[in-house]
Amino acid sequence: MKNLTEWLRSIRTDKTVSLQDISEITGLATSQISRIEQGKSDLTLFSVVKICYALRLDLFDLQRVVQWNRSLFDILILRPSIPPTDTVVIPSDIASIINLYKHDPIVSKEFLRKSFNWVRFSAGFEKNIKDTQANQFIKEAIEPLGDSYKSVPCPSTLNDDLILETYMMRGVLSIFDLGLFIRQRRKQKTLSLKLLAKKSGVSYSALRRIEVGEIERIKFADIFSIDTALGSEGDILAIAWDVAQLYTGILLVEDEFSSLRQWDLREKGLAETLIAISRWYQVFLPNQNWLKELRLK
Repeated sequence: MKNLTEWLRSIRTDKTVSLQDISEITGLATSQISRIEQGKSDLTLFSVVKICYALRLDLFDLQRVVQWNRSLFDILILRPSIPPTDTVVIPSDIASIINLYKHDPIVSKEFLRKSFNWVRFSAGFEKNIKDTQANQFIKEAIEPLGDSYKSVPCPSTLNDDLILETYMMRGVLSIFDLGLFIRQRRKQKTLSLKLLAKKSGVSYSALRRIEVGEIERIKFADIFSIDTALGSEGDILAIAWDVAQLYTGILLVEDEFSSLRQWDLREKGLAETLIAISRWYQVFLPNQNWLKELRLK
């Protein structure tokens, strides 16, 4: 990733953007940005997305630097032609549920609870999750105690094809989606975690945590190595980029290139809960316009 960090520095200086300018937009310390440019600090997925946002760069620009193959370019080109459905959560829906909670927590919780209960009942798996359990899932996700956070489970039949389809429709993707996508691609290659660790050079513990969605400080080089080791031809990188754009707040910015801010735990819970419920509808009720109520509020 040395070429990438050097390139980012050259772009910044060519555009006469100071370290302080980048810091004010991204929230990263100037010392951290400087260390990244010098290759003295790990370049994380979230950091590179933030810096690129501040420099007005996107995944197309990075593709030319790290020389990914043609497949990634094709994914990016084809993506705008596939419209989202009424079932798939898009960035404006995340903004809506967060704003709704701020103005009326009771209504927002009721919408999430009702939406989750409806899909599980309609799909015929209400015996597997009791009402009290379903309601507790919602409560624990959006009302965390301290740093304790429990996400709403996604359907066990969720697969990498549906996640890639969601990406192509510009639907919102979570860290869980990224981990599941990598895990299923690994299994398709009949690789164990240990074998993938050996092939990619990414530690076993890091791979395990990425696959179960427990890690946010993901090294950008690790994503690149995993993609290469699995022969995924850029789709893991593309999905990871979108995931980072959600969690850094870039997808929710209303004014172009305004300063980013850190999400709190409750906002994260609301976003991931809405996304998880969306996955249930995508798997079991793909034609149900369950988001209509939220979009009318």
